Amino acid sequence: MSNFYFLQNEFSVLLQDSLKSESNIMNEPEISAIYSRKSLENSVKFVYKLDEDLDASLVSEPKIITLLNHRDFTDIVPREIIDELHLIRKVGNKAVHGSYKEINSKDALYANQCLYKFQR
Repeated sequence: MSNFYFLQNEFSVLLQDSLKSESNIMNEPEISAIYSRKSLENSVKFVYKLDEDLDASLVSEPKIITLLNHRDFTDIVPREIIDELHLIRKVGNKAVHGSYKEINSKDALYANQCLYKFQR
């Protein structure tokens, strides 16, 4: 059973990418990192849509770094979580733009744990 099944009822739109991230940690860590990054983007945009303190019009912003660094977002999300979200972003970027061998299961697992912490 997945750690992400808590998303199934209320946040099902976020479930599939999170499951793909989790299921690929050991055998295909670079795929896991890519899905962690994808799930991060969807989760952050989901928060922007739901939280009335955030500008929902920013959901169309193509750069996740802009959303993560936006003052309104950093005002409501603890610094520790922001740092972990940037880690997911960087590991995902490395998986897509870097060398296949740069991402290991340890990196993928930690990114997945950070994703879980944010989504929970």
